[in-house]
Amino acid sequence: MKRIAWVVFAVSVIVALFLGIRIYGAFQTEKDAAIARADKADQEAQALDAKSKEDSQRVDCSNQWLEYKNKLLEKQIAELRGGFGRTPVEPSCEGYAMSLTQGMDVGMEGMQALLAASDARQYASYEREYSTNRKLQARFLGIRAWAFLKGTELKPLQQATMQMDEDAKVRKPIQTAKRP
Repeated sequence: MKRIAWVVFAVSVIVALFLGIRIYGAFQTEKDAAIARADKADQEAQALDAKSKEDSQRVDCSNQWLEYKNKLLEKQIAELRGGFGRTPVEPSCEGYAMSLTQGMDVGMEGMQALLAASDARQYASYEREYSTNRKLQARFLGIRAWAFLKGTELKPLQQATMQMDEDAKVRKPIQTAKRP
């Protein structure tokens, strides 16, 4: 009888050990996945920043060409009046003078890329915070296990929204003045 009790005890210790290793592996995998998502978001932010900078340079170049064309017209007007006009220097950038609507479109695309880069950086910071928060990871792993048992699927990117919700709880709401 003692021998059976020891065997059952040894088997239960081994099962508990393997279960603990499996749970630790789930936490480690979740942390690694969060860091990978944060790195991907940082890369996306860098790409969007580069696009925004490129669009800004295109608009600046277009403005230089417009200024050059205006100075050429001023020179021609001065010569028609019988005077002398200064010869403008051609801009050093390669480009052309965009139309106003085209310039506005490029500028807006640059602003949208800048805002998207800001969002990606914010998302990356939330993912990094999530990767270090074991409480949120445990909650998410529990939700994922429950969803598996129910046979449903989770929304993508739920981890970062959990971290955003935690941050929103910490911040104090904005106090508004009560009207009489």
